[in-house]
Amino acid sequence: MINKFIKDHPFFFFIFFSYFFSFLFFGKLTLFYFDKLDHEIVYNSILGKFYKGDWNAANIFLNGEIKIYYLRRFLQPFSLLYIFDTQIVYWLNDVLGKILAYFLFYILSKKIIKNPFFLSLSSVFYASCLEYTQGLIQGYLFSGLPYLIYLFFFKTNIKIKHFLIVAFISLNSDINSAFFFFFFIFFFFFFFFKKKKNFYNKNFFSLLFFFYFFLILGHLNIFYSLIFEGPFNRIVMQRGSEFEFDLIFFFKKFFLNLYSANFFKDNIFNYQLARDLPIFIFKVFFYFSIFFTKEKKLFIILSIIILLHLFLLFISSRTYYDITVSIPILKIFNTGYILTYLIFLNSLISILILNKIRILYYLLIIVAILLQINSLLVPFAKNYIPYFKVENYRNYYTFEDYYLKNTYSQIKNIVKENRVISIFPIDPMVSVMNGIKVTDGYHNFYPLSYKKKFLKLIENELKQNKTYEDYLLRGGNRLYVRINDSKNPKINFLYAKKLGAEYVISRQIIHSNNLNKVAEFKDKETIYLFKIK
Repeated sequence: MINKFIKDHPFFFFIFFSYFFSFLFFGKLTLFYFDKLDHEIVYNSILGKFYKGDWNAANIFLNGEIKIYYLRRFLQPFSLLYIFDTQIVYWLNDVLGKILAYFLFYILSKKIIKNPFFLSLSSVFYASCLEYTQGLIQGYLFSGLPYLIYLFFFKTNIKIKHFLIVAFISLNSDINSAFFFFFFIFFFFFFFFKKKKNFYNKNFFSLLFFFYFFLILGHLNIFYSLIFEGPFNRIVMQRGSEFEFDLIFFFKKFFLNLYSANFFKDNIFNYQLARDLPIFIFKVFFYFSIFFTKEKKLFIILSIIILLHLFLLFISSRTYYDITVSIPILKIFNTGYILTYLIFLNSLISILILNKIRILYYLLIIVAILLQINSLLVPFAKNYIPYFKVENYRNYYTFEDYYLKNTYSQIKNIVKENRVISIFPIDPMVSVMNGIKVTDGYHNFYPLSYKKKFLKLIENELKQNKTYEDYLLRGGNRLYVRINDSKNPKINFLYAKKLGAEYVISRQIIHSNNLNKVAEFKDKETIYLFKIK
């Protein structure tokens, strides 16, 4: 039994490499914190507190102006898991998500080739790419996507259990990504299943109806809020600093996006490099190899990927933005989420190319390993490699070092039930995770009236920070307090007090007649607490 499993799934255990090496080097698990530790995990933690009986859990956000049902996953069943320890549930979902993605992609891929060696390798590649969809922090859509494709196009005898599986995946899918499933599934129909013998019309539309019925059911709270409450932050959007259409700049930006090579724009060794290097390597070799095959489907997939990137680049230009800024649906759904489906298209490319150019499996093994350990690259370098080594380095890629429970428990003892503001680069959501009420934070969905209040707090600083001002005008999910000069801050601290804040948390001394220094906390980095007079 074990021998047969290893024979059929020789690369299965690759999906656990990240956990093994995290413990080996740091004694704790690491993850990419972008949009997880500073946002998604915090939301799930608050949902868990609500489901445990703390009906006022959302009062901790934005001076109490966020209601619990503004949170996207309020009605999603998998959110109930967060009544248990947030960190344990996160890693449990992470492991289960990779395992599900592996086996479900394997089931689908068996309809394309029969070689278990290549099937297993491409399935590991797909499971490892889940990081690009926020993993299981937002639900099970991308773990279940291969099985949805299998049911829609390859399964002839659809039973009740299959409809239940579709309902389960849909209920636990994030609406921002799942919104584009309709376009994605029809792409498959038109380009891959032109022959009617390969397409079962009744099954297709029945499954599609089930998917969207339960998707809407799982997000009724959002639709209710949009219809009966608001207006919300993204409804009033002004044009920011979208780029002017210039042919040379356009194609430069296009190729950087297409090959996930945006890390070339900045200091080469950074978070972006660690995140995108494996996919960059994959795209350079596998996209190029498509031209040495005679596989029509590969050219179709690559064409769709190119068209997607051209479209999304166009909508970031001023030309597009001037046309669409008044269209409400484009203010609610982020069109960039359609790119999350590229992990499936790239994995499909991998299995089709391996069937034609087998020698590339060596490269795919390297990429799969890099995808599993890339979250370790930056903290490893800053801890152990002399050129990059940082003394007293704080590992932002772990729960412990990001949320600073010991330091913030001391702050909590001082501020008690009063609200605080945090001076960037301190993340205000760290306070939330430590039970401290805040007036700032990272929210996709909050009242427009509060945004206007917050802009008054930082309006004088915004005059010196055009980039942040443009960001806030275009929607402004991150309501952060940024100071250009700590010796001459232009934050209206007296207005901050009217807004609800009594204390200020900062990594630097702020010179203001309206602040009194209360405490100083020294750990790997020093944090100061001030009280507003």
